[in-house]
Amino acid sequence: MASGRDMLALARQHIGEPCRGAIAPKNNAGWRGPWTNAGFASWLVYQEAHILYGCADNAAAPTLAASDLGAWRRDVFNIGQLIPVGDAVATPGALLLRHGPASGFGHIAVSDGGGGTVEARGQAYGVVIHTAQGRHWDAGVLIPHIAYEPPNPVVRYHPPNSLYGVGWPNMDGEIVAAIQRALAAQRLDPGPIDGVFGASTAVAVAGFQAMTGIVVDGQVGVETAHALSVGLMVRR
Repeated sequence: MASGRDMLALARQHIGEPCRGAIAPKNNAGWRGPWTNAGFASWLVYQEAHILYGCADNAAAPTLAASDLGAWRRDVFNIGQLIPVGDAVATPGALLLRHGPASGFGHIAVSDGGGGTVEARGQAYGVVIHTAQGRHWDAGVLIPHIAYEPPNPVVRYHPPNSLYGVGWPNMDGEIVAAIQRALAAQRLDPGPIDGVFGASTAVAVAGFQAMTGIVVDGQVGVETAHALSVGLMVRR
């Protein structure tokens, strides 16, 4: 049986490969990209666990099975084991999932068990080593037919200090309005400039993220705020 460390080691072999829209043939062990975020994670799962996971049709031919974040969100609640985010951050090979406010938004990263990640981060970056810390994750996931070691008790997860998205608490309306104005300046429609982070603003954020080549999750954290030239410091 493959281990979480095996999946992490395989992910690391692909650092530097490009990210853009493409179907990764899940049964092609020599595939070197391009990758989508969901496709990279699904390819890793197939290579190590020999199952289709996070694909629109998990019964499709592995060569043609298309992965997407909506299918990943579906499968984490039906296949495998959900674990606390903090445990996933401390478990090599566990997956970290961000749902996003809609089925097409979100992100997936492979935990290195020490607070870091390997992930297909977007067209601007490709497959990279990054960090799990200071970023929002909705769930940790263990995949069937993969043997995982216990979480490292020394490793602690540190959530983001500030995040703007649909339904998030304690958002500053002035900052939301600044985000909306910055999006409108990019000819993206955030809805009314009203300081309310609703679905239209999330869709505009996702459009901006896609244009910029960064993680498309419809949320404004440090990276997206920097790209929009908006500060997230809460005003008193």
